[in-house]
Amino acid sequence: MRIDEVTIGQSVTLMATLNGEQLSFKTTITDVFPKKKLYLADPVYRDEKVVTFRTKDLVVDLLVTRGEEQPVLFKGITVTLMKKADGSLCYNLSAPTEGKPINRRQNFRCFIGKAITMQCGLDRGTCDAILKDVSVSGFAVVAAPNVNLEKNQVIHVLLEDFVEETKENYTFHLYGLVVRKDEISKGRFLYGCRLNNTVAGLDNYIMLKQRLSLRNANGGLR
Repeated sequence: MRIDEVTIGQSVTLMATLNGEQLSFKTTITDVFPKKKLYLADPVYRDEKVVTFRTKDLVVDLLVTRGEEQPVLFKGITVTLMKKADGSLCYNLSAPTEGKPINRRQNFRCFIGKAITMQCGLDRGTCDAILKDVSVSGFAVVAAPNVNLEKNQVIHVLLEDFVEETKENYTFHLYGLVVRKDEISKGRFLYGCRLNNTVAGLDNYIMLKQRLSLRNANGGLR
C-alpha cells in the first residue's frame, strides 16, 4: 500500500517511539490531495496543547486501519503540523516507503527494561541479563558481556511485574528461541527471541501496559 491510497475518513494511528517507550495516538484522515502530496489528518491534543511530534530522536510509524483487512504499517513517517486556510490545524503525513500489512498485536512491543536472571539452554546454568521488551510473539534480552548465545538456542526468562494502578501481580514464564543477534556495544549483544508457545494472559498484560502508558504520558511529545 502507498500513502496516496489513504482515503478521507480512514482511521489511522500514529505510533511514536522515544527512549524505548511507545505511545499511540489515534486520528482520522480528513483530506487527500495526491498531486500536492498532502495527506491531512486531525491533530491530536494532550493537556489542551497539540502534539507536534518534533521531539529529538522521536520515531513515528503510521498504522492504517482497513476494516476487516490486516492493518498496514508505514515505518519512519514524517508528521508536519500545518495550518489550513480556515486557520485550523492539521497534520500532513508523508512516508518514505510503502506500507506493509502486519499483525497489529504481534507488532506492538511492550518496553520492560528490567534486570533478570536468564536460563541459557535447557541444561545450562543461569546468567544476568536485561529483559528489554516483550510482545505476544517474542521478547528481547540484552545479555551480560561474558554471555554468548547462538541462534536457535533456547532460553528461559521470568517476567514478574506488580502494576500499581491495578494492584495486580503478573508472572510469566517465557521460553524462547534465539532468532536474532545484534551487537549493541563491544562484546554486548541484544538477542531477539521467538516464543515457543502462546503464554496465557500475556496479551492482556501487554494491552494493559499500553493503556497505562498512554494515560500516564506526561506531555513529553510536543
